[in-house]
Amino acid sequence: MPMPSAAGSASTAFAGRPTLPISYVRDFLAGLPIDAPTLHGMLHLATISPTLLAQRHGRVTEEQFAELFRSVALHMDDEMPGLYARPLRCGTLKVLSILMLDAPTLQVAIKRWMQFNRVLDDGSVFTLHRDEREAVIRIDAYPRQARSARLVQELHMKLVHGLCSWIIGARIELERIDFGFARPDDAADYLFMFPGPARFGQPVTAMVFDPKYLDRPVRRRSGLELRDLLHRAPLDWLFDLAPVSRTPL
Repeated sequence: MPMPSAAGSASTAFAGRPTLPISYVRDFLAGLPIDAPTLHGMLHLATISPTLLAQRHGRVTEEQFAELFRSVALHMDDEMPGLYARPLRCGTLKVLSILMLDAPTLQVAIKRWMQFNRVLDDGSVFTLHRDEREAVIRIDAYPRQARSARLVQELHMKLVHGLCSWIIGARIELERIDFGFARPDDAADYLFMFPGPARFGQPVTAMVFDPKYLDRPVRRRSGLELRDLLHRAPLDWLFDLAPVSRTPL
């Protein structure tokens, strides 16, 4: 497979599709224990030119980033590469998904995830709070030794949002998402991943949504649907590409 040119490869092949800034790719790769030849092979598989990494305004498609993420995860045997206190071994998300799919409602499924998270003891803690007006999923702790505090919080929130949306078969629209860190320079280029207004420099990282979503029944999924989600990961939970409904509450 020929490598794409460094300039404009993403925008040319996928005109009109959302793309990520190359700075996000650099941040994702920074600090990973991967040697240069192995990384070059991963970039080739994702059809990302190595010279693109050095460009200031380069961009990649969702599919390219997901392919690179997947290659890194398989190489490191870590489904959230280098972001938690210990590796999230390959197969962990499958076990988690099976556990959640057996729940009657989304709220029960999330509580099962929280219990599962305690068993993993990966240095991250998130909690669910609900009242009549809003539901809040909040990151209460994350590994302080994480190679990127920004990435671990953003990707953890996307994993929670994407998997919960898939579980109920409907995209969860956010009233807002708060980030407990300063606004990155390239934030405007990737915030499309979060379906709601974003605020930076907040006390904690949290997503806020209508509490009625928590009462939604868990959609019964076939083994084939689960296999497709895991095979395509992180594409569907990161970019909301899985077929879900947009019906109102």
